[in-house]
Amino acid sequence: MKSASGDGLIEGRAGETSTGSPGNPDGHPDREVESGRPAVHTSASAASPTARLVFHPYLFAAYPILALYPANANELQFSALLSPLIVIVGLTGCLVGIFKVFGADPQRAGLHVSLSLALFFSFGHVAQALESWKGQPWDGAVVSVYLATFLLVAHGIQSARHPGRFGYLLNRISALFCLVPLTLALVTSLEKPQRPAFAPVPILPGAVDLQRPDIYHILLDGYARADTLAEYYSHDNTPFLRALEDRGFIVCSQAFSNYTRTDLTFFSMLNATHVTDLLQSGEVTPDDFSGAVPYIRDNRAIQNLRQLGYKIVRFETAWSSTEGMPTDVLLAPSLRVSELHSLILGMTPLFRTAMKRMFLHLHRSQIQFVLEGIAGTASIPGPKYVLAHVVSPHWPFVFREDGSFNDPGPIFFNVLDPHGGSNFTVEKGPYRRQYADQLKFVNREILKGLDGLLGSIDPNAIVLIHSDHGPQSLLGEPVSIQARVRERMRILLAWRVPPGMKHRIESRMSPITIFPRILSYITGKALPEPPQRAYRVGSGDVPVLEEVTSLIDDPPSGGAIVVPIGRP
Repeated sequence: MKSASGDGLIEGRAGETSTGSPGNPDGHPDREVESGRPAVHTSASAASPTARLVFHPYLFAAYPILALYPANANELQFSALLSPLIVIVGLTGCLVGIFKVFGADPQRAGLHVSLSLALFFSFGHVAQALESWKGQPWDGAVVSVYLATFLLVAHGIQSARHPGRFGYLLNRISALFCLVPLTLALVTSLEKPQRPAFAPVPILPGAVDLQRPDIYHILLDGYARADTLAEYYSHDNTPFLRALEDRGFIVCSQAFSNYTRTDLTFFSMLNATHVTDLLQSGEVTPDDFSGAVPYIRDNRAIQNLRQLGYKIVRFETAWSSTEGMPTDVLLAPSLRVSELHSLILGMTPLFRTAMKRMFLHLHRSQIQFVLEGIAGTASIPGPKYVLAHVVSPHWPFVFREDGSFNDPGPIFFNVLDPHGGSNFTVEKGPYRRQYADQLKFVNREILKGLDGLLGSIDPNAIVLIHSDHGPQSLLGEPVSIQARVRERMRILLAWRVPPGMKHRIESRMSPITIFPRILSYITGKALPEPPQRAYRVGSGDVPVLEEVTSLIDDPPSGGAIVVPIGRP
């Protein structure tokens, strides 16, 4: 018969009950049998084959990776989790084997590994929380506390009389842990609106004499406009701009970004529409714009260009939002660190301590791969559209002016405020100095790449160099919104275009007009353009999207314009 808890009871003589045997009085399967007789497995759960299985380390290893998906479903494809899952589960198996080699039985080996994984994947969260609280890194202290914790708990595991009891419990807990993100992922996929992608702008049927020049699109992430560099960074960028003009470029001296974020700039540029369209449909909210990512991957610009017979050539970067974009030729370095990898490793001590320098070098190599590969794309047969997203001079600042390695050190800090919130702040001096040095390196490499490219391409090819947004050394500073907007939204924009397109280039332009101007030239059709507005993503008691176009160059008149949710 069974008790209410499900434990099996062995009936004794004279109506008495016992939960064990003379050699195993408590009846637990892990109790050593001193009498030499076999132990009596009295628990129904212990009697089953699964009671002896030790699978909680593998589930605890998988949980941190699975938990990333529900919150990043728009940016991540679930299949992207498979390779890190295979790696971490495989390493977990190796770790279990190592503990067994050193004499631990399967139950104790599993407990040691689960303890190691819990400490390993919680390190980044604890270290970041302490850094936010104290305003400076405390990684060394966390390592010391974690090491002491491991030694103490590991001793307890070794001296435990019944480790199987803990293992059986952890099997259930780990299964529940993994079930939660998998369920949330399923619910998210079912609730996600199945909306069609934006329809391509119609191309004139039967259009003749189409101009189909090759298009080279170089996006320098975080590159500020000349007046911003002079005002905030004490850097004169005139020599670089003159060098561009000497190579046939038209520099838009009053260019500005449409959004303060890379993802929203890409969305508006590639779809020639503002994000307010998605606000109306409910696919994004002012505090969650991840719904725009599917429209970055499946966008109007690429649809139109493919309809016109263009081949799409793209350099792979660490930015996940462009992964999955229709591509005919993908140029990728042999080694790279994706955003997913950074998220996973950011939870561990590897990213913050031992392997941090290695990841900075990998980031350098990714940037160099794009910069050095731009000229080589001229040999790819056209007509083609080449997208080269250079994640620089954006932070982290890993290049000195001469191209040698720079360790940026701690520049950003997430500081807790007295009301329980958190605010990012930045060390303004080191940020500005290192940003300017990296920008000088990028300038030199871009000119070198252009010299190799321009000597190999048709003179009528379109070459476009611009940024998505500017830097942000004023983060956390008590300055006006206008000062933040001017630093963040005044950007570089330069065109090298055929003679018949020069009249379409103006001194005051923004990325949202790029593809309407290009497609208008290709088709000979005057395509509609969205208004050139600038939006700052803000937050407060009620999240809003602020139009700050008037703050970029002109004196403010009445402050920022607040656009209510759901209204264009």
